[in-house]
Amino acid sequence: MTTIVGIKSSDGIVLASDSLFTAGITKALGSKIFKVNDSIALGISGQMDQMETLFEELEKKLKDNTYNCKDDFESDVVGVSFVLHKRYNLKWSEELGRDIIIFKPESILGVRIGNNNYFLYRLTFNPEPWLIPLKVYDTIGSGQLFANLVLRQQSRAPASDRKTFSNLPLEFNLWIACLTLAEIKAFDRNSGGFTKVALVTENEVRLPPDKSIKEYYDIVVNSISTTFGEKLGIDGDKEDIERLLRDIFPKNE
Repeated sequence: MTTIVGIKSSDGIVLASDSLFTAGITKALGSKIFKVNDSIALGISGQMDQMETLFEELEKKLKDNTYNCKDDFESDVVGVSFVLHKRYNLKWSEELGRDIIIFKPESILGVRIGNNNYFLYRLTFNPEPWLIPLKVYDTIGSGQLFANLVLRQQSRAPASDRKTFSNLPLEFNLWIACLTLAEIKAFDRNSGGFTKVALVTENEVRLPPDKSIKEYYDIVVNSISTTFGEKLGIDGDKEDIERLLRDIFPKNE
């Protein structure tokens, strides 16, 4: 039950996924989140070999590029996608004498363009390469329906103030992304492992350590419980999350 979440924030983009790969009865852990360069992050679902191929081709084309125009970025991504579509899908369609989609990974891309303008996209290959601009958030993978439900529920609080996740800071949306993955992993036995995260910030794409992300999530959950307990008159110690936030969101020198 692969699930990848992308959320646009006021000061960046967060991508998050589970890390469990399942093939029949075989299970393995690995990352579905990738850093293409210091302004582009990628989350991919699908077969492992196709995920690796898509990442390698995008990295080859985009790794040395910074973009000041989103049209240039979109053109490069679509260009790579059509090369892969021709190499696999069109070639095999011609060989077999019928339309067939063999290469069909889905992905979410987060990119910083120009002076800290952030954009979120979905890339799909079915029936042909299609790059879709996204306004606030998106989910892909077999767990996307449940993930969308969790995100819809969590979006009600900012909506009550006429805001969306895209009006909120990256720190808040990191929590929302981690919460979404935690709910899915608790719901389905085929989802598991650490939550993998990529953060597109004003200077770089960060891949925080799994341990830091888990500890951050656990402390925030505990702080909610502690606050709730205090309101009910139950004693509890407040946890300090400043150290973890400094690790995950280091201040610029």
